[in-house]
Amino acid sequence: MKKNLVLFVFIITASYSFSVKFNNCSRYRTGNFYYHSHSIYNTGSYLSNRNDSIETEFDMTTKIATRFYIKWIDSCTYETRLLDDMPNVPDSISKRLKETLVCTTTILEGTKEYYLFVGTTNLWPDITKDTIWVR
Repeated sequence: MKKNLVLFVFIITASYSFSVKFNNCSRYRTGNFYYHSHSIYNTGSYLSNRNDSIETEFDMTTKIATRFYIKWIDSCTYETRLLDDMPNVPDSISKRLKETLVCTTTILEGTKEYYLFVGTTNLWPDITKDTIWVR
């Protein structure tokens, strides 16, 4: 009987811990991060500096820095929008991306070394699930 009670409490506790949404994302609002993209649209490595409302992303392959405005939707979800024109992109396309592109990122879980996320954009249907490393 005692073993059954202990097993029951363990199962309930484990089930609850897996069903609770991760919401301790404050450590990822600012700092330096590393990301290696495996997307079919964009492969490369990026260094980012985030200060809660602005993120500067440095493409380690092209050596181009791009700035994004960040709007936090909730404790673990944020949207980014381009702040600057994109170098090496025709002006008409760069302007259109600045006006329309919204990337939404939800942090699923994390540690002091990394976080797992899911990301989408309003311009194409793909969903990215990957890891961003804390530097």
